[in-house]
Amino acid sequence: MTDPSDIVVTAARVPAVNAKTGYTRTQTTTSAGAYHLLVPIGEYTLEVQAINFASYTQTGIQLNVSQTARVDVAVQLVTEKGAVSATAEAPLVDSGSNVIGNVVTGRD
Repeated sequence: MTDPSDIVVTAARVPAVNAKTGYTRTQTTTSAGAYHLLVPIGEYTLEVQAINFASYTQTGIQLNVSQTARVDVAVQLVTEKGAVSATAEAPLVDSGSNVIGNVVTGRD
């Protein structure tokens, strides 16, 4: 996670919320600006909250069996004149992974 100057943002709170169940898993970014969330399969919304930065929300992150999603976030600084928030939708393809997985339903 970085700011507009490509400087690492540390100690940001990063919750991932399952859109259907409300299950939430939260991590804090490391000194390298990284975070790692292990969550069950499903569709998630990722939220980012960091002091002096605008909140960031990304929706539609679909995770299936054996899938890894990489979400790089660049947060914006907040000015004293007002708050800013940003939203984004997840890409449909995870180009950073070569893992193949399958979704197993009750009929399989």
